[in-house]
Amino acid sequence: MHSHHTSFFLSARLYVALAAVALLSGLLPVSAPAASPGNDQVLAITVKPGDTLNDLCKEFLKDPEQCSEIAAFNRIKNPDRIEPGERILIPVSYLRFPPLTGAVTFIKGDVLVQSEGIASWRLIAQGDTVRSGDKIRTGRDGSVELAFDDGSTYLLRPGTDLDISLLERRESTGFLKRLFLGIGKLVAKTAKQAGVASRTELRTQTAIAGVRGTRFDLMVADDRTTRAAVQEGSISVSSMGKEVTVGAGEGTMVKQDMPPQEPRKLLAAPSAVGQLPVYASLPVSLQISSVQGAVSYHALLSRDTEGKDIVMESMLEPGAAFQARELANGVYYLFLRSVDDQGMEGMEAAPSVIEVRVEEQPAASPAPLVPPAPPAAPPATTGPGAFETAVTVLFIVGAILF
Repeated sequence: MHSHHTSFFLSARLYVALAAVALLSGLLPVSAPAASPGNDQVLAITVKPGDTLNDLCKEFLKDPEQCSEIAAFNRIKNPDRIEPGERILIPVSYLRFPPLTGAVTFIKGDVLVQSEGIASWRLIAQGDTVRSGDKIRTGRDGSVELAFDDGSTYLLRPGTDLDISLLERRESTGFLKRLFLGIGKLVAKTAKQAGVASRTELRTQTAIAGVRGTRFDLMVADDRTTRAAVQEGSISVSSMGKEVTVGAGEGTMVKQDMPPQEPRKLLAAPSAVGQLPVYASLPVSLQISSVQGAVSYHALLSRDTEGKDIVMESMLEPGAAFQARELANGVYYLFLRSVDDQGMEGMEAAPSVIEVRVEEQPAASPAPLVPPAPPAAPPATTGPGAFETAVTVLFIVGAILF
């Protein structure tokens, strides 16, 4: 009897273990919402004031008659009563047009992604697709560029956390992107979007930036202070009930629980002084021109003309030289920006082209091999000489003793 129970419990445990392995491997189906149309990917639509489920179905579905299936899929009891802010999930196969997505167009170092509803993080790769609900995290040496269907790109610098809160494409209002920058820095380039209501919102813990076809930097520091510097176009920055418009060549800063500062003019870009056409020896050393109002200078050396593939990065005090001591032969691009007393980076300028062409020194000729000298002959231990030495030692010892 005891043996029977033991074998039963062992069999039960084995079944549970195998079931767990199968579940993790995707071999067993996972329970889905009611009336799930299969394992289709879904698009999350955020309900706006005035929306009804029927209106959303007419706008998004290939066949609006399938609206009852969408209601069942989302467990909606009354389709006429959906609340603003509520999320309606629509399987991608039901959509009349593909959902708005992004693609990884550049990556360097470690970059992780966490998809909505999944606890684990995974490494992201060139060409991967990012979707609404994804979270992106760059490592200390990692950077990634995301390109979206609306023509916008976002370059995430090392140490950056970005949440893709919402990606939405509506026939009536165009594109809507809502991104959340938790910490770090991104460089945004957005196209002028067709459709008056098409918009992009970049949020941080202290501010909301509305984008209107522009090129700008957004940075969130460890203390949650947000800094925005606009190179082209304009953005609106709002916090604590106040909104300011930041135009080209301007920047603003927003501290925790504070309204945005009035836009201030960005400092001019410095230039490299004493640059050589070709560097035949290392280190590469350059002086930085002085810019009034600058308390430091941000130097970034890259392998490409857009400053994505960073080789080295440094903050320089006024009067300090930029130096690169270890560079392989090739062409590099040096980007320089002034930094003011509020930590705001200034205007960009065309990078300085640096070519390194160090000739390899020929290897030294090996020294000729010299055969080792024969070992010295050991002193004789027999014969008259040895006997005389022993007698002398005994004689001296005897003299001392007596």
